[in-house]
Amino acid sequence: MNIKIKLSLWFVATITVTVIVVYLLKMLPKYFPVESFLFAFELHFLLMAWYAFSLPKLKLQYNSFYYEPKSFEKKGLIYSCFGVNVFRKFLKIIQWERFSNSANGKIKYDLTRLKKREKHTREAELAHIILVFHFIVIALFFCQTYNVFWLLFLNVLFHLYPVFVQRYNRPRYLQLISIIELRKNLE
Repeated sequence: MNIKIKLSLWFVATITVTVIVVYLLKMLPKYFPVESFLFAFELHFLLMAWYAFSLPKLKLQYNSFYYEPKSFEKKGLIYSCFGVNVFRKFLKIIQWERFSNSANGKIKYDLTRLKKREKHTREAELAHIILVFHFIVIALFFCQTYNVFWLLFLNVLFHLYPVFVQRYNRPRYLQLISIIELRKNLE
Protein backbone atom coordinates (compact mmCIF):
# COMPACT_ATOMS: atom_id res chain seq x y z
CA MET A 1 0.00 0.00 0.00
CA ASN A 2 1.24 3.48 -0.84
CA ILE A 3 2.74 5.32 2.15
CA LYS A 4 0.53 8.38 1.55
CA ILE A 5 -2.60 6.21 1.65
CA LYS A 6 -1.36 4.46 4.81
CA LEU A 7 -0.60 7.79 6.41
CA SER A 8 -4.00 9.18 5.44
CA LEU A 9 -5.85 6.13 6.79
CA TRP A 10 -3.82 6.23 10.00
CA PHE A 11 -4.51 9.96 10.41
CA VAL A 12 -8.27 9.47 9.88
CA ALA A 13 -8.33 6.56 12.33
CA THR A 14 -6.41 8.59 14.88
CA ILE A 15 -8.73 11.56 14.61
CA THR A 16 -11.75 9.24 14.81
CA VAL A 17 -10.45 7.52 17.95
CA THR A 18 -9.62 10.89 19.47
CA VAL A 19 -13.11 12.23 18.83
CA ILE A 20 -14.64 9.06 20.28
CA VAL A 21 -12.44 9.21 23.39
CA VAL A 22 -13.14 12.91 23.90
CA TYR A 23 -16.86 12.33 23.37
CA LEU A 24 -16.93 9.46 25.87
CA LEU A 25 -14.99 11.45 28.42
CA LYS A 26 -17.23 14.45 27.84
CA MET A 27 -20.30 12.25 28.34
CA LEU A 28 -19.03 11.13 31.73
CA PRO A 29 -18.57 14.45 33.55
CA LYS A 30 -19.52 12.81 36.81
CA TYR A 31 -16.43 10.61 36.63
CA PHE A 32 -14.17 12.66 34.38
CA PRO A 33 -14.89 16.40 34.62
CA VAL A 34 -13.12 18.12 31.73
CA GLU A 35 -11.45 20.65 34.03
CA SER A 36 -9.94 17.94 36.18
CA PHE A 37 -6.43 16.60 36.30
CA LEU A 38 -7.87 13.09 35.98
CA PHE A 39 -9.57 13.89 32.66
CA ALA A 40 -6.35 15.33 31.21
CA PHE A 41 -4.23 12.49 32.60
CA GLU A 42 -6.52 9.75 31.28
CA LEU A 43 -6.89 11.41 27.89
CA HIS A 44 -3.13 11.82 27.51
CA PHE A 45 -2.42 8.22 28.36
CA LEU A 46 -5.22 6.85 26.18
CA LEU A 47 -3.89 8.76 23.18
CA MET A 48 -0.25 7.98 23.98
CA ALA A 49 -1.18 4.29 24.04
CA TRP A 50 -2.98 4.71 20.73
CA TYR A 51 0.10 6.28 19.15
CA ALA A 52 2.48 3.77 20.74
CA PHE A 53 0.58 0.93 19.08
CA SER A 54 -0.44 2.57 15.82
CA LEU A 55 2.61 4.60 14.78
CA PRO A 56 5.01 1.63 14.42
CA LYS A 57 2.51 -0.01 12.06
CA LEU A 58 3.22 2.74 9.53
CA LYS A 59 6.86 1.57 9.30
CA LEU A 60 8.11 5.05 8.52
CA GLN A 61 11.75 5.64 7.60
CA TYR A 62 12.31 8.79 9.70
CA ASN A 63 15.01 9.99 7.32
CA SER A 64 13.77 13.55 6.93
CA PHE A 65 16.20 16.45 7.20
CA TYR A 66 14.12 17.62 10.16
CA TYR A 67 15.61 14.87 12.35
CA GLU A 68 19.19 15.90 11.69
CA PRO A 69 20.64 17.82 14.64
CA LYS A 70 20.92 21.53 13.95
CA SER A 71 24.10 23.42 14.82
CA PHE A 72 22.49 25.12 17.82
CA GLU A 73 21.39 21.73 19.22
CA LYS A 74 24.67 19.84 19.13
CA LYS A 75 25.88 20.92 22.55
CA GLY A 76 22.39 20.90 24.05
CA LEU A 77 22.62 24.39 25.53
CA ILE A 78 19.26 25.54 24.21
CA TYR A 79 17.50 22.57 25.79
CA SER A 80 19.43 23.01 29.03
CA CYS A 81 18.05 26.55 29.20
CA PHE A 82 14.53 25.11 28.97
CA GLY A 83 15.26 22.73 31.86
CA VAL A 84 15.61 19.49 29.94
CA ASN A 85 18.26 18.23 32.37
CA VAL A 86 15.86 18.70 35.27
CA PHE A 87 13.26 16.75 33.31
CA ARG A 88 15.81 14.02 32.55
CA LYS A 89 16.59 13.77 36.29
CA PHE A 90 12.88 13.44 36.96
CA LEU A 91 12.75 10.57 34.45
CA LYS A 92 15.61 8.89 36.31
CA ILE A 93 13.82 9.32 39.64
CA ILE A 94 10.70 7.61 38.30
CA GLN A 95 12.99 5.01 36.66
CA TRP A 96 11.82 5.68 33.13
CA GLU A 97 15.18 4.43 31.81
CA ARG A 98 14.28 0.94 33.09
CA PHE A 99 11.31 0.91 30.71
CA SER A 100 13.38 2.42 27.91
CA ASN A 101 16.23 -0.04 28.42
CA SER A 102 13.84 -2.99 28.34
CA ALA A 103 12.56 -1.81 24.95
CA ASN A 104 15.84 -0.66 23.40
CA GLY A 105 18.63 -2.30 25.39
CA LYS A 106 21.06 -0.59 27.74
CA ILE A 107 23.33 2.05 26.29
CA LYS A 108 26.64 0.37 25.49
CA TYR A 109 29.25 0.79 22.83
CA ASP A 110 27.28 -1.60 20.64
CA LEU A 111 26.68 -0.11 17.21
CA THR A 112 23.43 -1.98 16.57
CA ARG A 113 21.94 -0.93 19.90
CA LEU A 114 23.02 2.67 19.49
CA LYS A 115 21.47 2.84 16.03
CA LYS A 116 18.26 1.36 17.39
CA ARG A 117 18.16 3.90 20.21
CA GLU A 118 18.89 6.76 17.81
CA LYS A 119 16.04 5.62 15.55
CA HIS A 120 13.82 5.38 18.60
CA THR A 121 14.49 9.08 19.32
CA ARG A 122 13.05 9.85 15.89
CA GLU A 123 10.00 7.64 16.42
CA ALA A 124 9.30 9.03 19.88
CA GLU A 125 9.80 12.60 18.72
CA LEU A 126 7.29 12.23 15.89
CA ALA A 127 4.69 10.70 18.20
CA HIS A 128 5.13 13.44 20.79
CA ILE A 129 5.02 16.21 18.19
CA ILE A 130 1.76 14.83 16.82
CA LEU A 131 0.40 14.64 20.35
CA VAL A 132 1.45 18.24 21.13
CA PHE A 133 -0.63 19.50 18.23
CA HIS A 134 -3.40 17.03 18.95
CA PHE A 135 -3.83 18.32 22.49
CA ILE A 136 -3.68 21.93 21.39
CA VAL A 137 -6.63 21.21 19.09
CA ILE A 138 -8.46 19.38 21.90
CA ALA A 139 -7.80 22.31 24.27
CA LEU A 140 -9.12 24.75 21.66
CA PHE A 141 -12.23 22.59 21.35
CA PHE A 142 -12.86 22.67 25.10
CA CYS A 143 -11.58 26.15 25.98
CA GLN A 144 -14.85 27.91 25.18
CA THR A 145 -16.71 26.18 28.00
CA TYR A 146 -14.07 24.57 30.23
CA ASN A 147 -10.82 25.42 31.97
CA VAL A 148 -8.13 23.59 29.97
CA PHE A 149 -5.17 24.27 32.28
CA TRP A 150 -4.52 20.58 33.01
CA LEU A 151 -4.75 19.61 29.34
CA LEU A 152 -2.15 22.21 28.41
CA PHE A 153 0.06 21.64 31.45
CA LEU A 154 0.23 17.89 30.86
CA ASN A 155 0.75 18.55 27.15
CA VAL A 156 3.95 20.41 28.00
CA LEU A 157 5.02 17.82 30.58
CA PHE A 158 4.13 14.65 28.66
CA HIS A 159 4.86 15.74 25.10
CA LEU A 160 6.84 18.94 24.66
CA TYR A 161 9.60 18.05 27.13
CA PRO A 162 9.96 14.54 25.69
CA VAL A 163 10.51 16.17 22.27
CA PHE A 164 13.24 18.28 23.87
CA VAL A 165 14.80 15.15 25.41
CA GLN A 166 14.86 13.38 22.03
CA ARG A 167 16.41 16.44 20.37
CA TYR A 168 18.93 16.65 23.22
CA ASN A 169 19.89 12.94 23.08
CA ARG A 170 20.06 12.41 19.31
CA PRO A 171 23.33 14.34 18.69
CA ARG A 172 24.98 12.33 21.45
CA TYR A 173 23.87 9.02 19.94
CA LEU A 174 25.01 10.13 16.50
CA GLN A 175 28.38 11.17 17.87
CA LEU A 176 28.87 7.79 19.57
CA ILE A 177 27.79 5.99 16.40
CA SER A 178 30.27 7.93 14.30
CA ILE A 179 33.09 7.24 16.79
CA ILE A 180 32.38 3.51 16.81
CA GLU A 181 32.10 3.39 13.02
CA LEU A 182 35.37 5.29 12.68
CA ARG A 183 37.12 2.86 15.06
CA LYS A 184 35.76 -0.12 13.11
CA ASN A 185 37.01 1.38 9.87
CA LEU A 186 40.47 1.91 11.36
CA GLU A 187 40.72 -1.69 12.54
